[in-house]
Amino acid sequence: MTQRFCYQAFLDTERYVFLQDISYSTYREFIKVLLDYNLSVINIYIDRLISDIYVDSNFDFDVKDLTCLDKLLILLTVKSYCINPEIVLEATCPETQKTFNCSTNCNEIIITILQSNIQSSYVAEQNNLKINVTLPKTIEEFSQS
Repeated sequence: MTQRFCYQAFLDTERYVFLQDISYSTYREFIKVLLDYNLSVINIYIDRLISDIYVDSNFDFDVKDLTCLDKLLILLTVKSYCINPEIVLEATCPETQKTFNCSTNCNEIIITILQSNIQSSYVAEQNNLKINVTLPKTIEEFSQS
């Protein structure tokens, strides 16, 4: 792959990656993958996209070690630099069925996430029970039981 425009994506206060620009056709492919909503394919595509645009980092980089939050930060940075920083959402009120459009900025979301200081892993302890908790590395369907 030839070198294209590069930019920096921060994953937390200590880790960052340098990424290359994506093409418009890659963006269109990604939209198609998202609209198809096959989570297995989405996870594969996101990992391949990140691997393809990765240039360098200040840590031992392996896309398989990134959490969903890391990947979200990377994708928001890609959208901000390569496509458009604005995100337009459409929501429908379940009571009135009215549809509302609202917009936000990728950079505002990135800053909010980074300022939240979310831990990617921790140990929860109670009495003699220890549970290692980590953020997921792939996107999975959420079901409430």
